[in-house]
Amino acid sequence: MANKKTAWLPIASMIAFLVFLFIGIKIGESTFAPFKLTDTLQEVSPTNTGDNFLLVIYIDDLNANAPYLEGVWLINFQNQKQDLLAYPLLPSQNKNGIERDEELSSAFTLDDEKQPNAKFFKILSSRNISWQGYVIIDKLAIIQIVDFLGKVDLGQGPQGGTQILSKMLSRSQDRFLAQQDQAALIQAGCLQTAQNPPEISFSEFFTGLPQHLAIKDTSPLFWEEIWHNMVETGNLTCKAH
Repeated sequence: MANKKTAWLPIASMIAFLVFLFIGIKIGESTFAPFKLTDTLQEVSPTNTGDNFLLVIYIDDLNANAPYLEGVWLINFQNQKQDLLAYPLLPSQNKNGIERDEELSSAFTLDDEKQPNAKFFKILSSRNISWQGYVIIDKLAIIQIVDFLGKVDLGQGPQGGTQILSKMLSRSQDRFLAQQDQAALIQAGCLQTAQNPPEISFSEFFTGLPQHLAIKDTSPLFWEEIWHNMVETGNLTCKAH
């Protein structure tokens, strides 16, 4: 996804992509990293780096009797590098991604307390995924969060939540394009939040979404403190792989 503040020529964009992908040079300001699908992504979260991992579970409706699982992302808050990295777990990028998606989505249900069942988490753990907390978010919450951020730019100018969600594909329509839409929103929302912090805290905002967003195992304050520490450096990079 292109940064609206840059207008690189195609050859320059390719060079920048290769630099990010193979050399890992960091840009000295908040920026979007190019999004690229790959079938070789290893679904592994390091446990010895001191980083913090948030599991994001995106569904159609938190109040539905049988919510549809649209996406699962592992968000890596790299405290030392001031990077926020988002890895897609569903739709999976592995060669047998369709089978892996089916295994995970078929195991996904919510109990009366809006918590996924143990089998869902067991599958993720068997794939070497670990996290400090998780959040369940539905489509209405996406709309409200985008509007809370003061609109988000996905490359076509600032747009509100309803407008953005209307253009996002469902995993049932096209799993790869749906993943691209989700990745673009994560990157844009990350950059928007870093450059234009909301007037009220995330904790205050999230308490107003009890029917459409649920944070478990940790509190919003935990992630808010980590986020603020990263943003204060002025070198935050947002990447969705």
